[in-house]
Amino acid sequence: MEAIAQHPPLLIFEHIIHYLLPEFLNDSYDKEAIYDVSKPLTRVCRSWRQFFLSYAFRYVHVGTQFKPSLKLAYALGTCDLTKEVIVMFKTATIFNGSALIQLRQCTPAETLFPHIEVLSFTFTGKLGKLKQDDKLQPIHIFTDELMHIFPDISSVKVTRDGEASQYWSPFHSHKLLERLLTGRSAIDCTGYILNAVLPFSQSSTPLQSLVTSGSIKTKQVFTFIRRNWQSLQWLDLDLSAPNLVEHIVSNSDGTTVTYPELHKLRLKTCEQDATTASRPSFDGMPFPALKSLVVHGIYPFSDDTLLRGSGDSMEFLDMCMSESDIDMFIEAGILDEGRFKALQCARLGELFEWPSQVYGNRVSRILGAFHRTPVIDLSDGFNFNYSVLQSRVDSFAPTLRVLDIPGVRCTYEQILELIGSLPLIHKLDVTCAKSVDLGDANYDTELMELADKERLVSWDAKSHFGCVYLDMNTRPIAGASGPPLSLTLKEFHLRVDRGAGWLQAVRLAVILALRCPSILSFPKFFANGVTLFRSHLVEMGPFVQLADYLSRDRT
Repeated sequence: MEAIAQHPPLLIFEHIIHYLLPEFLNDSYDKEAIYDVSKPLTRVCRSWRQFFLSYAFRYVHVGTQFKPSLKLAYALGTCDLTKEVIVMFKTATIFNGSALIQLRQCTPAETLFPHIEVLSFTFTGKLGKLKQDDKLQPIHIFTDELMHIFPDISSVKVTRDGEASQYWSPFHSHKLLERLLTGRSAIDCTGYILNAVLPFSQSSTPLQSLVTSGSIKTKQVFTFIRRNWQSLQWLDLDLSAPNLVEHIVSNSDGTTVTYPELHKLRLKTCEQDATTASRPSFDGMPFPALKSLVVHGIYPFSDDTLLRGSGDSMEFLDMCMSESDIDMFIEAGILDEGRFKALQCARLGELFEWPSQVYGNRVSRILGAFHRTPVIDLSDGFNFNYSVLQSRVDSFAPTLRVLDIPGVRCTYEQILELIGSLPLIHKLDVTCAKSVDLGDANYDTELMELADKERLVSWDAKSHFGCVYLDMNTRPIAGASGPPLSLTLKEFHLRVDRGAGWLQAVRLAVILALRCPSILSFPKFFANGVTLFRSHLVEMGPFVQLADYLSRDRT
């Protein structure tokens, strides 16, 4: 029988990749890092090789030194695993013809790659001096050759580095961009680039996905979106002003545009002038089939236009909300219990540049609206008492897996009660109010004397835990002993109220480690950005002694 390590679940493989990747990644460095960490894993065994090769060669590069290159994938016979080709050339070389030579050198001779459907194209460097009457032949030959090598490209992403943006020749560059973007079902580029090449001279391909930006200077972009109302499935739009959203939901004659196939909508709006910006309202249901809605910034309507009609289909909701927005949603019935029948995740936050607090009754209505949602994430701008949450616990219990509510302050006894009331909870984030029983590192002189006696360094983290273990052996805290509270809780964001001190966080972590055997980690422990793992606690001998002492005490 083969060892299970040879054929672990795919989820385990993915966790291995994410564990090995550097913490901060971006763009090409991100994709090169995936290759670097995947390559050694392909040597473990045959099944591991097959899986990690699909990661290592998911992206290939042409025109740069980034790894892996298309030629390497071809030489190793892994091209069929490639999903995206990343092409990067100096802008000037495209127009003077030398990029064509380089393209042919970077790709296997007389070989086509019809299975690659995604192209990311980056322009770099200065363009050089060009006149409008200069020949466009190098552009046509280069793009013809590129699309000949990759004949089935349906998705194109276009970016420019800072230098290329500064030295941009509108006439020649727009001709190049038009040839790259025309006829694609998925486009990802700035509104400035897209607006410059619209309208396309000929394109019968329905647009399904668009990632772009919009401002008062990109009217062609808004027209392009409206014209594809029947086919759009994914729209990601960065708006320079919230009220510009009216250009995608209203025709020039004032009639409402409906997007029957749009399942994913992401809007990013500015946060300035939140109280004075005029926000439109509309009749009808522009987005009746939404499954995912993300709004970062000011909610762009004065009514429930964005959420109207999608109660049966919405699965993911991520929005910034002010108190006035919540009042409007309450009045429109959006926050009625049972309104969202398919919702799997609700994530609500407050505007970053327009700080506000949401209290009491409004929070209660929100919790009621999402009481059957498995994942609830409210930013710390939502402040409410534990009693508000407690009244909803019974309705949460059947489905709740993740509860992120740092704005609610609970005593540690209430935290233990909450955990015990949620049988399926995997992740919890609340703030523990200051407790006399849990102590304060600034005032617990007896504990510091104990540290000196045991020759423990008081400012060392392990020493704090050592002190707590020794102290709790002689002065147990209520709630530290008892049967397991949860067998599903794996992650607890341990926040303590202002002035509570390091020692309170340490004692609470020890209690949770004792009462929740499934818990694995305490991310951002004591707001220091450091993840405290369960193994850090239980590896110390005093923890084992404390657990044994408390178990004997129960019996």
